[in-house]
Amino acid sequence: MPKDTFFNLPEDKRESIVLAAKKEFSRAPLSEASVSNILKQTKIPRGSFYQYFEDKEDIFFYLLERRTEMSKSKFLEYLQQNDGDLADTFVDIFKHWMHEFTKEEEQNFFRNIFLNMNYKIEHFFTKEMNLDEHLSNIEKNVDVTSLNISENTDVILIIKIFGTITLRNIVQSFAKEKTYEEAMTFFIKDMELLKNGIYKQT
Repeated sequence: MPKDTFFNLPEDKRESIVLAAKKEFSRAPLSEASVSNILKQTKIPRGSFYQYFEDKEDIFFYLLERRTEMSKSKFLEYLQQNDGDLADTFVDIFKHWMHEFTKEEEQNFFRNIFLNMNYKIEHFFTKEMNLDEHLSNIEKNVDVTSLNISENTDVILIIKIFGTITLRNIVQSFAKEKTYEEAMTFFIKDMELLKNGIYKQT
């Protein structure tokens, strides 16, 4: 996480650093990205950068956290719109991500992430897609009457399964260069297969 000195900066200066970092990580994966390029765009001294962040990895994960926090808010919004239906909500959030990836910088940013995945990045996304920090709030909004479960605590397991499948499909959409339509078709098929085992048969 950024240091307090970063959050004490004026908002426009903070955003200029964030935008410069996003541009650099869209140009190159974390391992090849350069702090020097971020500094050139923001015109801040190298010493100042290290007063705000430990290293380039620090600002990289800050960018990911900002992006996934927005997605978590969207997830809860979709869950409420879908009257607590988990499968429909994961389809909507997947659709949201796929739409975001049609923007060139966003697409390059995440392509560099997913095609150069290391343990730390994979762990970050697994945790985020499993919605660990939001489970109690999400659980309250899930329609459990449609689920084939014996205990309400099984909802958390189902969320983790859906989250894992969603992340896998996102990574594969980049690895196999799927079109939006192809990615959606494969993902919806996965969701239907899961629903056959998780949802009550009517």
